[in-house]
Amino acid sequence: MALSPEEARAHKAQSQRRWRQAHPDYPRLWREANPEKTRAQRERDRMRRAEYLQENSEKIRQQKRLAEQRRQVRLKEQEVRRQRERDRARAWAKAHPEEVRARQQAWVESNRERVRQQKLAYYYRHHEERKYAGRERNTARRQNPVAQAQALLYRESERDRNKARATARRTDTATREAHNRYQNEWRRRERRRIQLGLPRRLAHRPTKNERIDHERAANEFFSRHRTRTDRLGLREDGAVVRTAAYIDATHRDRTLARRAATMLAEAQRPARLNAAIDAHLASRAGIRLREEVRMDDLARRLRGAPAYLNLETELRRRAVVELEERAAAGHDNLTPRSVIDASIQIRPAKPSQSGQHVVDGGFGRDPQKTTGDIQTPLSR
Repeated sequence: MALSPEEARAHKAQSQRRWRQAHPDYPRLWREANPEKTRAQRERDRMRRAEYLQENSEKIRQQKRLAEQRRQVRLKEQEVRRQRERDRARAWAKAHPEEVRARQQAWVESNRERVRQQKLAYYYRHHEERKYAGRERNTARRQNPVAQAQALLYRESERDRNKARATARRTDTATREAHNRYQNEWRRRERRRIQLGLPRRLAHRPTKNERIDHERAANEFFSRHRTRTDRLGLREDGAVVRTAAYIDATHRDRTLARRAATMLAEAQRPARLNAAIDAHLASRAGIRLREEVRMDDLARRLRGAPAYLNLETELRRRAVVELEERAAAGHDNLTPRSVIDASIQIRPAKPSQSGQHVVDGGFGRDPQKTTGDIQTPLSR
């Protein structure tokens, strides 16, 4: 039965879809096998797009204008709907205050940590604003005669009560012990700062009057006229300070460079030690050492003694011993100290002839033990 044109197109599209699903990698494989054709096709597509854009530029601009108009209309409708929902929610909250309060309290109870984080973020986000607002309020209060009179009257009327509270606080045992602990901790920190060469901490925060005096003195110092003698003296003082700062910076940079070089050498030491062991085992001495380990293992099993748990681990342990002896005799750049300090992990070795495996071995380990820290022979 002949198919109609629509049915034939649908049947062809379905067949092509099934073929693409059965061969998902065919397009990529074809592009990799035909790079020239792929580049030519991409160039034709690019030229076709450029021609279309050039021929239909006005039509495309009109379509973009219509799309932007539709987008603006859609945004306005969305804003109207959101405002309508806000008005409805506001009216409902005004008519049901108890339910709103209960919902808010329930949410706060179930999100205590989140509320705390939000309050903390708000505090630090508006810290500068609160600081400046507090300064303005304090300035206005100090300049207000009524506020000054009220503060004086309050101090006079509360003097006896404040004195009684201070006496009770000083005679309380728990308060006195807490104060002594605080003082002892403060003195301990100050002694530590002196030992480290740091400046002493201020015993108290400067008051408002002290800050005003400091600011006035600074303004005076930087604004007064300097004579030629003053300028020469300042120049000499600056030269001394710059020289001292340069010496300190140079010493600090050299210290940091030496520390970085030491840390790099410490980090590279295990790799250098492993490389030295591998080079030693690849030499004639390593071949001899490997044969000695094999023969010793065979002799141990023949006389009934326990065999080595892992021949490769025993071989690398003996290689470390030989390297230490060579370094002590001055025949190698690898110093004994570097061997001692190198806390390395031996690579997982192959199973020994006895059929047992050791996941990680170590230098200087007792061959009968399969667990424990890895050590060098000289560090035991």
